[in-house]
Amino acid sequence: SVRIYDFISNSQLSEIKFKQGGTALTWAPRVVNPKGGLIAVGFEDGVVRIIEVYDPKGLPILAGQTNTENAAINLKQAFKPHTAAVTALAYEQNGDVLATGSKDKTVFFFAVEDEYEPIGFICVPGPVQALQWSPPSHVKSMLLILCENGFALQVPAPLPEEQDTESTYQIKNLPTQYFHFYSIKSRIKVKNSPLEEEIALREKKKQEKEKAKLEWIKQQQEMGKEIEEEEPEEEPEEEPLPPLYIPEEPSPILCGFYSAPGKFWLSLGGYDSGFLYHCEFSNDHQDDPENRQDEPFEVIPIEDTDSNPIHQISFCTSRLLMFCGMQNGALRVYPLQDKGLSVNTLKEYWSFNVHDNDYGQIQGICSSYDDRFLITCGGDGNIFTFNVLSPEDVHKELKAKIPSPRSGLEKEKATEDIEDPNACNIEEVKQKKEYERIMKEAEEKKNKKREELIALRHEFLVLLQKNQELPKHMQLPREVHL
Repeated sequence: SVRIYDFISNSQLSEIKFKQGGTALTWAPRVVNPKGGLIAVGFEDGVVRIIEVYDPKGLPILAGQTNTENAAINLKQAFKPHTAAVTALAYEQNGDVLATGSKDKTVFFFAVEDEYEPIGFICVPGPVQALQWSPPSHVKSMLLILCENGFALQVPAPLPEEQDTESTYQIKNLPTQYFHFYSIKSRIKVKNSPLEEEIALREKKKQEKEKAKLEWIKQQQEMGKEIEEEEPEEEPEEEPLPPLYIPEEPSPILCGFYSAPGKFWLSLGGYDSGFLYHCEFSNDHQDDPENRQDEPFEVIPIEDTDSNPIHQISFCTSRLLMFCGMQNGALRVYPLQDKGLSVNTLKEYWSFNVHDNDYGQIQGICSSYDDRFLITCGGDGNIFTFNVLSPEDVHKELKAKIPSPRSGLEKEKATEDIEDPNACNIEEVKQKKEYERIMKEAEEKKNKKREELIALRHEFLVLLQKNQELPKHMQLPREVHL
């Protein structure tokens, strides 16, 4: 189900139910819907539904009916771009494109119009964890795609007019940059441990020995003595240093965000938790992204996150506060002085233990449009609301404003929903139509050939009849050898 809450009055305003559970949700920006009543919701069966929230009191009152509800929800459109759960939804900054990501390792693009039209999809190396469009400060509109298995990708927004969707929606020529995270945590640990001192000591001894040998050779040459090549002395075996640890299974990417064009921050789980990693897309192209080993160029250690990684990161509008949702259900708030991340800016923070320690992993954080409130959602099924401003600054007369309904909404027929979880997705429907078109063309060719054969057979029978009517000495035998 999808529920609309007024968090100021702590009351539920409306609810709409579907057969499958919801897995992702995003509120359409004002450039898409100026009234602010449009929501895109992804479901576990791969379906995306566009719903609209409105105040039913704004509809014309029909005879015998009264509109007493505070809010109502209407299904505007339903389409199925994926074969598995939808995990991410993101509107482009100018509102022209909606991107949807899924566990089926695809990202689908839609042209945002009154009816959402499919542009096409791309295949990615792993299940999609998160999607983020570049902010307005970036010159080009790019999409950051984060996959669960350590891959990050960057692609431009595809243009609908450049896509050939006659036989398939798959986009094969979209310029793509890859980043395959390669663990450096073992090296960071070595650098900050006695092992680093041992490595430096061994290197120093080796250099001193080489320097002494060169000085001895120089002295011998000055004395006019010939230096015979000596067999190299066998060096005493040193105890081998422990190898750097690289996890066999890539650490999962939990969340991330753009920092600059082509650069982004990542938070990882598993072995590589405990740090924020600053990464950059390179321009070198490899045929197989799986063979890439890309390393971050900057790391920031985050206090007490080795076994309690950051799962969600969000910012207030001014970007002077960074909100982090932790695995143990705690909320952290980092004050940022210069709108950028550094070791110094992430030293101090406020922490609030709000969700369940074991089952309350924070799965969503967002602030209200005016930055007055912060909402957190946890795996424990709880939603918490916080006043970002002090109580003195929060006006008591604040009240949720429900958008007015669209003109003519009451006359529209109910939108056809996709209730069958095994229904074909958009690409499968396209492939089915393409298969039917090919089979139809093949059948038409067969029918044409059959008609030609029937005509030839008829012509042959006419010739046989004429042959039979000739005098016997003029008739051709049935078997003619040419």
